[in-house]
Amino acid sequence: MKCLLYIAGDVNNYNPVRYIINGREEFTFIAAHALSQVLNPDRVVALLPDSLIVEEGNSVNVDNLVKAYRDLLRKRASKLQSQLSEDKQKGLEEFIQKMEVRYIPNIGVGSATLSRNGEVVVNEDGKNGGGVVKKPYKREGNPTFVFNVIYSVFKELESDDCDEFLVDLTHGTNVLVSITLSVGSLFNSSFFSAPVIGNPGTQEVRVLDLTEVVKATKDSLMISSSIEKLDERYFKDYSSSLRGLNPNTFNGDEVYVIKNIKGADPGKVINLLRDIRNGFSVNAMRDIEDVNENIESIKQDVDKLRSFFSEWYKHQTLDVREIVLSNFYSTFKVERITSNMEDDITSLMKLLKLYIDASMYDKAFSLARELPVAFCMKLRGGGTFDAEDNKYEKCDNLVTSYFNSYHSEVLKYRNVLMHGGLSIDLKVNVSPDGKLSISKENQIRLGRLEEESKKLENYEEEIMNEIKNVGESGNESKNK
Repeated sequence: MKCLLYIAGDVNNYNPVRYIINGREEFTFIAAHALSQVLNPDRVVALLPDSLIVEEGNSVNVDNLVKAYRDLLRKRASKLQSQLSEDKQKGLEEFIQKMEVRYIPNIGVGSATLSRNGEVVVNEDGKNGGGVVKKPYKREGNPTFVFNVIYSVFKELESDDCDEFLVDLTHGTNVLVSITLSVGSLFNSSFFSAPVIGNPGTQEVRVLDLTEVVKATKDSLMISSSIEKLDERYFKDYSSSLRGLNPNTFNGDEVYVIKNIKGADPGKVINLLRDIRNGFSVNAMRDIEDVNENIESIKQDVDKLRSFFSEWYKHQTLDVREIVLSNFYSTFKVERITSNMEDDITSLMKLLKLYIDASMYDKAFSLARELPVAFCMKLRGGGTFDAEDNKYEKCDNLVTSYFNSYHSEVLKYRNVLMHGGLSIDLKVNVSPDGKLSISKENQIRLGRLEEESKKLENYEEEIMNEIKNVGESGNESKNK
């Protein structure tokens, strides 16, 4: 079910405009009415701000306020009767009757239309052209409160089978437009706005679809989150959009820059995040090399592109939807992973910290267990992680012995995480009817998982120093 939502505005001074939507023209004084005629939603819902209409005596009777808003629309339609055809007037009345209204709070200072018993109050003495009576409005408050109210409206409609929202942001205060845009982006929404500036007369205005702007914002946030959480499944691959660019349609220095950014391959970053998430640490080290090979040149091109947008009036051929600057700069956040890398062993220590920061405890404990073995083998001239390799066997025994003696929790947590919680270290009990349970003592141990993970870096430094000491003295571990 398609549901059109719009922010109700003060129509007292609205005039008819030729709205162009999807190539179709609608002559009316309300953008939401034009959208309703073209997009044919199943439901129309007006968000009525408390700043638009207030009751006489400052009481709040929502039913009367809703009636007064309908009355306000009808009064304006009546004043514009000479400009609107009979069919258009009939369509407006059908729109008003079909329209549902949700009363919402606003924040700010201004003037509201006064109402009495469900009708707007008009100057009877003819002053101000017999216009509606205004009353000062002021509300202070937390924008989160407004967010929650508007979110509840969307959620209620979603529960009533609205699975597609058409959101008109043409009118409304800056607070309400910003919050409605934010809320709507959390649902399956398309966004529209008629860029009417001042009084345009009766000239045409093309209604803009703002959905792609919201998508660009969400994509860039997803890319940033993907890198922060070390999970490529959040990453929005924008390479297909870039491939659609034709450098020959641009001018001057733009041509060279566009050719270069077309070759920007976020797939290298995606591969890196995938290998990190899966715990393929050796592959991740090679992925880092691939990313670092071309990231600097891409950054220079994107910085140049940004400078073009800063002087947009000289570069209006860049007015294309395929280029989203924030996608590039979000991708560059991968440098938190790839920068300042040294040899692989040292780099894996940095990866360990990234795992801890991303709360990927299974990967953190596994890497913490095996990394000292690699360090030990490096000091002994290298070798292979293979049971037949004598150096590996000695190093593995040394590391296991040290952890058992000083930090046995590391091995236990690793086993618990690797076995999906079905571990002898937790002494999981299985009842005859298949119910699983863990003792209170072991539940407390699980609760210390995050706290214990933050100690891993110190443990690694400690055990590596011990491995160095053993190597220098030629003795076996002090724990044997």
